[in-house]
Amino acid sequence: MSDIEVFELSSHVLIDGEIPAVITGISLRAAENSVRVSYEVTWWDERSRKCEWVEPFEIKPQEAKTKTLSFVPAA
Repeated sequence: MSDIEVFELSSHVLIDGEIPAVITGISLRAAENSVRVSYEVTWWDERSRKCEWVEPFEIKPQEAKTKTLSFVPAA
């Protein structure tokens, strides 16, 4: 069994070191015997709502809780 720790949905994070955003989606993909995580983050830029997929190194937790997900290998 494999475990991976991810930020929970609705967690508050910073992108680009200063832009407050909220995690609105999580993507998990297979990557050579591991799992690759991406986060969809949403924020407001004045009157425009922005939404992007980012890698974990691109965000910094503010009020982010983590959750551990477990995976069972396919038979």
